[in-house]
Amino acid sequence: MVDTHKDELEKYITGIIQNHKHKVLAIGSMPDHIHIFIGYNLNHLIPDLVEEIKTSSNAWIKLNKLSTYKFEWQKK
Repeated sequence: MVDTHKDELEKYITGIIQNHKHKVLAIGSMPDHIHIFIGYNLNHLIPDLVEEIKTSSNAWIKLNKLSTYKFEWQKK
């Protein structure tokens, strides 16, 4: 992922998290991973949130052609 898209990716993922009624306390992406610290909504399972973040952001990255390489998040 090109470093210039770091802010765009973080905003997109923040939106996903907020749409599920969680609160983003901190987010920081690195070239090969991302850190997310949230205020957790007990009505939504963590594995479901992680799956939603991975699936949605993966599609968004591909749609916007933000990576010149084949992009995908770590499987598990």
